[in-house]
Amino acid sequence: MEFSLKDSYLLLGETLKKNDYKLVDTTFDLTLRQKEETWHVVYDENLDNQITGGFLSYMADSNLLPPEEVVKIHFGTIKDFDTEQLNIYLSLDSLLDTDDTYSSSIAHAMAEQIRACFDFKILDAKKDERNAQVKVQITSSDFKSIVASYQEQLSGWLQTSQAMAGGAEGRREKERQLLLESIEKNNASTTRDVDITLVNDGTSWKMQMDENVAQAILGGVDSALADVSEDVE
Repeated sequence: MEFSLKDSYLLLGETLKKNDYKLVDTTFDLTLRQKEETWHVVYDENLDNQITGGFLSYMADSNLLPPEEVVKIHFGTIKDFDTEQLNIYLSLDSLLDTDDTYSSSIAHAMAEQIRACFDFKILDAKKDERNAQVKVQITSSDFKSIVASYQEQLSGWLQTSQAMAGGAEGRREKERQLLLESIEKNNASTTRDVDITLVNDGTSWKMQMDENVAQAILGGVDSALADVSEDVE
């Protein structure tokens, strides 16, 4: 979902209402200028910051959240996704160019697998003023293991009389069935260490998602499905 500036302020408002905060005393020199018979306070942007207990300075700090915290929040959100949210976020429906019903079944099964296995651990973080690199250990479902199981079962079935009698259409349906079952019954996971680059644009640290990060989250699903795509289409 697109998160707007208005959404940010609404979230901030809810946070301020739900929590109790300590008081802080500050001193500030006010400048006044007389105009005719009336004294007027000369506006100083620092006054706003003092009145809010330094809140404006904190919110304008591009290092308010360190790089490792940004990565932790991002992957923590993925870990909390339900099956449908994972499906949408990872665009799993687009991995197989098949009819809608079968593609949806495969995508749902893959999302369930990733949701059950996904975990992460921050290993290390390095940064300078504008660039950072966070090493993360990512665990996800092992789709190479899934494909190996599928291919083994398919190889065995192709040697049976049922495979000969079913013809091309029967073979295609069996291939789909075996792939779906291999995904649903999988218990294997895989772990990878990936380096995530972040860039500070003057507002905050932004993650640079690349192919290595995507493959770690997906458990190598792209390369694994390439081995069976012609079978299941």
